[in-house]
Amino acid sequence: MDPPAPPPQPTLAPTGPSPTARPLPPWWPRLAAGLQLLLAVVAALSAITVIACLVLWLGAQRIESGASRDALLPRLGEIVTVLGILLTTLAAVTSVAAFALWLYLASASDRVDWYARYWPGWALLAWVLPWVNLVLPALVVLDLDRRSRRPGAAGARRPVQWWWATWVALWPAAGVMAASWGAVDPWATPLTWAETVRPAALATAALYVLYAACALLARHIVVRLTAAVLSGAGAGAGAGSAPGPRPGAGDGMRPTDREATSIEEP
Repeated sequence: MDPPAPPPQPTLAPTGPSPTARPLPPWWPRLAAGLQLLLAVVAALSAITVIACLVLWLGAQRIESGASRDALLPRLGEIVTVLGILLTTLAAVTSVAAFALWLYLASASDRVDWYARYWPGWALLAWVLPWVNLVLPALVVLDLDRRSRRPGAAGARRPVQWWWATWVALWPAAGVMAASWGAVDPWATPLTWAETVRPAALATAALYVLYAACALLARHIVVRLTAAVLSGAGAGAGAGSAPGPRPGAGDGMRPTDREATSIEEP
């Protein structure tokens, strides 16, 4: 009787870097530093806008209650609020463009495990596609977090979840703010103006609290993932060493599947 055949052993694909992986540009760390500064500016402008909204709301309340007839302070708060909205929006749009570029270059680099669940190009395209931009950018960030660290290391899932929750909440809050400002007549009498501007001030303050929180959380994520990518931990390279694939990188298997396979091998 023939002896039983040995169980088949899994065949691993050759390891090595992804054909599409590329070195990080030498200016990528400067891009990351500039992005961190820009996000801090967004948070600071948002805080100034919130303070101006509170000044506007308190001044309008005093006019509405009859405690004061002087509209100078609330009008000044209104001007600062409008300037804050314009400047914060400009800084936020610039930061989103810089964030998308930062994310794409990191996702397509050889400093991370190249087994990507999402095509690195989504780091750019996902922001401009309707409905897709409500989910996919966060998934690409989570994938970069997974690829930039060793299996079992602490990740940034919770900060990313909070960041994305504030980002999604910005859109309905912005709609409420726009509708409330649409009801304000700047040429009305002080009393009528005060009655309509108070809801607009509150809606704007709520929106820019979300703006500040979103910017600070995004900055935390950028700081954390930039350090992880530069360390090369996800690709098996130590800090300051040349990048290289960790054993099994690029074999088309998930890290958990790869670990299970290594245990089964004799």
